[in-house]
Amino acid sequence: MKFARCIATNGELNISAFESLLLIWNQLFHQVCLFQVAPTTDSAVNSSDSMAASEIIENPISETGEATLPPSCPVSANDAEKVSKPEQKHENGGSEPKQEILELKDIPGPWPSLPFIGTSWQYFKGARYYNMDMYKSNEDKYRRYGPIMKEEFQWGKPVIQLFDPRDFEKVFLNQTVYPLRRIMEFLVHYRNSRPEKYDSPGLANALNEEWYKLRNILFPVISKSRAISFLTSRMDSVADDFSELLRASRDPETLVIENIQDLAYRMALEGVYMMSLDTRLGCLDPNLQENTAASDMILSVKLLFQAFHELFYGLPLWKWYETESYKKLDKAESLMYEATNRQIQEVIEKLRNNPDDDEEGVLRTLIKRNQLTDQQLIVSVIDLISGGIFTVRNVNY
Repeated sequence: MKFARCIATNGELNISAFESLLLIWNQLFHQVCLFQVAPTTDSAVNSSDSMAASEIIENPISETGEATLPPSCPVSANDAEKVSKPEQKHENGGSEPKQEILELKDIPGPWPSLPFIGTSWQYFKGARYYNMDMYKSNEDKYRRYGPIMKEEFQWGKPVIQLFDPRDFEKVFLNQTVYPLRRIMEFLVHYRNSRPEKYDSPGLANALNEEWYKLRNILFPVISKSRAISFLTSRMDSVADDFSELLRASRDPETLVIENIQDLAYRMALEGVYMMSLDTRLGCLDPNLQENTAASDMILSVKLLFQAFHELFYGLPLWKWYETESYKKLDKAESLMYEATNRQIQEVIEKLRNNPDDDEEGVLRTLIKRNQLTDQQLIVSVIDLISGGIFTVRNVNY
């Protein structure tokens, strides 16, 4: 509430809004540049939005049935399933790395790990972390288990969660050409089952050569200084409109904005939509009407949040039939797909009629380079929009 009052009354309101938009742009850049980079080819980094308070390393089971660990938990050369303790002081006052080997099972974490669901029972109704703010649940995990802890999710797959920023650095400094990362299986399943719309699971869920190809196409465009300069004035416009929306939404007497989170989502959607598709959507209109493109996209974002949370932590019944959560995902993706495809086709038509158009927006640049299929272009833009919105969601958590 204090933040809501401050941002609604302070003379520096426009700067605060502008910085929020820069945060979104940073997430778009991060997805393309370092998105879920793994330390070795046998381990994976999962910067899952549902675990935003920490960095997460998933340790998949290899073909031989052995689990693997990243360099932040140093591995014995002879045993990939073991991890060593940190450097210890030597008797003569110096220090030397003494590797007392610990097994993966010795990493602290919740118990018991049940068949099929692992330790995800913690998030079920009536359990420890049900309906709890994510930052609070992560604080509790840190107090219970320390800076390195282990959880097991669907089918008992181990996930090592880190809370020490120094360990984050070790993970990101040990990337490989083809990082093995945890993907959203339900989203890959959904997109693969609709080949008429998608010929790729998208950058966020691609692996190996496919990920490398998409990353090398998108990275130069997202990181281009001219593209960032092109967006500056438009970002100012979004920030100004967000400021006016806050003023219109605050209580005239207390100056408190009760629904600041919803307004932040609308700002995020407007900003990231403009960055990705080179156009304004209209989410910041104080008199937003139903059944408009903006209201449909806002609905899709809410459904996406709900679906991701339920599908990530729930039982994987979507593999056999379309659950209610899977239907939410379908509706959210469909709304985003239609809006994105419509805007892409409009820009393609404008470029066809005006081939000398020299605007440097992200979408126009990608279309002009002609390195992606229409389907790859759509799914890439959807992933950029989702990534930017989830950034603001995590700040709220």
